[in-house]
Amino acid sequence: MNFISRCASVAVMAASLSAPAWAVQDEEMPSYLVMEPNAEVVFITTGGAEVRADWTAAAKSNLRGWFDTEIADLGYDTMLFDESAEQDAELEQLLLLYEVMSASIDLSMPHKGGGMGSNYDLTLGDSVSLLADAHDTDYAVFIDHYSQIESGGVFMTQVLVGAATGYTPPSQNIRLTAGTVVDLGSGDVVDRNIVFMGDPRDPDESNGIVRRIMNDLVLEAGAAE
Repeated sequence: MNFISRCASVAVMAASLSAPAWAVQDEEMPSYLVMEPNAEVVFITTGGAEVRADWTAAAKSNLRGWFDTEIADLGYDTMLFDESAEQDAELEQLLLLYEVMSASIDLSMPHKGGGMGSNYDLTLGDSVSLLADAHDTDYAVFIDHYSQIESGGVFMTQVLVGAATGYTPPSQNIRLTAGTVVDLGSGDVVDRNIVFMGDPRDPDESNGIVRRIMNDLVLEAGAAE
C-alpha cells in the first residue's frame, strides 16, 4: 500500500471514530404510534349536561396532531393509529383494557408506597404485540382528555345564588389531559403525565397543553433511570 493509500485509510478510520454520537443515535431512534385520543367535551347548561360531538372531535384532532408534531420534532419516527379501520376482536379488547388501566392508574396505592405514580406498574401485557406487529413501532402514546365547560347561564346562576345566600356553588369547569407512553415490547407503562386547564378545541391552546405534557414525559424506557 503506497503512502497516499495509507493516508486515505487512516483518514477514513479517524472520521468513523470521531463521528458525532447523534449520527449513530439517529439510526437507533425508536418509533411511536400516536393513538386516537380518548376524549370527551361536555357542555354544562342550566338544563343539564350534553356531550358536544363537534367540540370533542376538534379536541381529538388537535391533541393528536400536536402530539404527532412534537414527538416528530424531537427526531422520532411517528405513525397515527387509524381507529376507523376494521379491528379484530383481540385489538378491540386491548383498547378496552387500556381504558380500564387509564381509569385506575392514577390512584394512590398505599401498599405500593402511595402518591402519584404508585400504580404505574400496571401493564397491558403481551397483547400489545398486536399494535407492534401491525404498525412496526416501538412505543405507543395514548391520549386521554376530559372537559366540562359551563355555559354563561350556569355562571350567572352561581353568581345569583352567591349573592342571595352568601354561598357560591363551586365551578363545574374541568379541563384534564393525560399522555401515557407504553412500551410495545413489554406492555409496561414508561411514563404518564397529566396537566390541567387549557382548551383543546383551540389549536394554539391545545399545542400548549401538549407541550406542558411533553416537558415532563419520559419517552423511552430506562431514560429516567
